[in-house]
Amino acid sequence: MAALSGAARVVMLGYDCQHTGGKKHWHGDHPPGTAGNAAPHTVAKWPVHFRKLRDAYRGVQIINCSRDTALDVFPLAALEEALT
Repeated sequence: MAALSGAARVVMLGYDCQHTGGKKHWHGDHPPGTAGNAAPHTVAKWPVHFRKLRDAYRGVQIINCSRDTALDVFPLAALEEALT
C-alpha cells in the first residue's frame, strides 16, 4: 500500500513469517475451525509472494525491521538504525 501510494522507502515491522515459540500468532491461536491459523506449509510460501513484491517495486527501498524474522527477502536492520 505504501509503495502504491508513492512511498520511496518502507520500513516493515512485525513480519516474523514463522511460528515463533510454536505459536501461530503473537496473540495466540484462533479457535479451531477458523481460517486464521496458517499452517506451516502456508507460512513457507510467504517469501515467494514477498519476492514478487520486491521485484515489482525495485525503485522502493524496503527494510525489514522485524525483531525475529524468517523473511530474508529484504535487507534487515534495527528499527533505530532504519529511522536515523
